[in-house]
Amino acid sequence: MVPAWSVAFVRAPENFWSGVPAADASAVAIVQMTPYPYTRSVLLFDATTGARLWETVLAADWADGPFENVALTTDYVVIGSGGRVAVLARANGTLLWQAYHPTLKPVSWVTVAGSTVVSSTSWTITARDLATGALRWEYAYQPDTVDGAIFATTVSGDTVYAAADHLNGVLEYSVAMAVRLIDGGELWRFEVPAPEQGGLRSVTVGGNLLLAGVFVGARGVQAINRFTLTRPWHTRTDPCCVGVVSTPLVFGSTVYYASGDETVRAVDLATGTEQWVARVQGSFIDQPALCRDRIFASNGALFKFDRTSGRTLGVALNTETEVPSSGLVSNGDLVFISTHDRVNAYRCD
Repeated sequence: MVPAWSVAFVRAPENFWSGVPAADASAVAIVQMTPYPYTRSVLLFDATTGARLWETVLAADWADGPFENVALTTDYVVIGSGGRVAVLARANGTLLWQAYHPTLKPVSWVTVAGSTVVSSTSWTITARDLATGALRWEYAYQPDTVDGAIFATTVSGDTVYAAADHLNGVLEYSVAMAVRLIDGGELWRFEVPAPEQGGLRSVTVGGNLLLAGVFVGARGVQAINRFTLTRPWHTRTDPCCVGVVSTPLVFGSTVYYASGDETVRAVDLATGTEQWVARVQGSFIDQPALCRDRIFASNGALFKFDRTSGRTLGVALNTETEVPSSGLVSNGDLVFISTHDRVNAYRCD
């Protein structure tokens, strides 16, 4: 696969960010992290040409988190990382406000819904005014900040949904929850039944279902009916490896997900019945992307799969000098990914 454009980072040495970028029709936002000396920058690129629009270097005390992402709106760029949330002006990259939640868990996931930015840190979900950072509400699942955390959130309609991994001594529980977007009032909690306990790391909505990836090997994706609070289906992966860390992708009546057992799979949304499985060498950990009839996923190289059959259509970034470092994001025409030294855009055809 040949990129539509590829732009090198100005800063050196190597970038090692593993978060999830954001993109729309006109721009793509990513984070660059460099270790020597440590810097953390938010960058905005023109989606069509790759032209660098601006770069904002964050303060040196920004913490690294393994579950972090960027959100992009008409006026703002939002980043969640390591207990912090920051909002920058999309026009010029000016840091408008930031909030910090002290935590022992390096987790912070941001979701934007209208004028509200929702973030999860440790066992708390927080809603702030997108423009000002003013606190609107906080929802505390429990006071414990050590044993587990809320790892991801998503918003559908007037409801915030979250996925959590709860440790209780040596036992590990998978918990999903829903709260009202308007005031953070709890609507329900759902504990995944045994033996598929432990390790929810991602969450998205598909129809009536809340779909969550399970980090623990062999446990695949959990499908929870968000209205009846039942679990109509769940999938399995090979117990050899890490399970599903990234967020499942939903298109029409099909769910697609990448797994640490070296597979990308498609299953029926209503039943969980497997439609196809693509097997390659190397675990899929970072976020895949769906673009038109293609699925892009990275496992040390970048793969392009046919959405209807799972057939491999192309491979890129598979040399020693080109190493993918981030998750993937699509704007419907292009798919974007950062490597150790540049940002790449690939056509979806």
